[in-house]
Amino acid sequence: MKKNISSQEKDQKIQHITECAEKIFYEKGFEDTSMDYIAMKADVAKGTLYLYFTSKKDLYYAVVLRGLKKLEAMIVQHTQKFKTGFEKTYEMARMYIEFFYSHREYYEFIVEYESHRAKDAEVNPFVRACYKESGKLFEILCAYITQGKEDKSIKESILPQKDSLVFWIQTVGLLQQLYLKEKLYKNMTDITSSEIIERHIEMIASFLKNDSTGQEG
Repeated sequence: MKKNISSQEKDQKIQHITECAEKIFYEKGFEDTSMDYIAMKADVAKGTLYLYFTSKKDLYYAVVLRGLKKLEAMIVQHTQKFKTGFEKTYEMARMYIEFFYSHREYYEFIVEYESHRAKDAEVNPFVRACYKESGKLFEILCAYITQGKEDKSIKESILPQKDSLVFWIQTVGLLQQLYLKEKLYKNMTDITSSEIIERHIEMIASFLKNDSTGQEG
């Protein structure tokens, strides 16, 4: 008789397989990893693996989702220490950059995920989950900017949703370029990636900050 698996057991199995796949992807690379090898290392039957993940691409997005959730946790935990909307927005940018430097292995997957067309989310539930998590990060940014307008730490002229989207696209694009072509830009300009990122953050801060309140970044 077939045993019914509880929702909790299913989630635990998915988490276990994803953790194993994550380690293998980092060690061997995505292209050189097979589903058979993942099943062996996770100590699950191949049929069980395909029960939860229909392809290696599903596992890839499951790893991306873990990275996005880790990023959200870092941002929320850090920014709750600050009071004004400007401070929270500024520190959110800082934590995004910190994630870029401290979790490069996750960022490699996220860079690839960000380059995929949005239509992928229409058919793949793991991609939809990643888009949902990305949406939560965007909503946090919008909320902080909205709070900043209300507490007067951010300029009244700022449009929370529109400007949040601009900042999001700029920051993601900048980090993608630095991740892919960091050495090229260093050779071209003799400017380090950290200097470029610092300048980017300060430009955003200058655009947002309501100087009449005397807030410091």
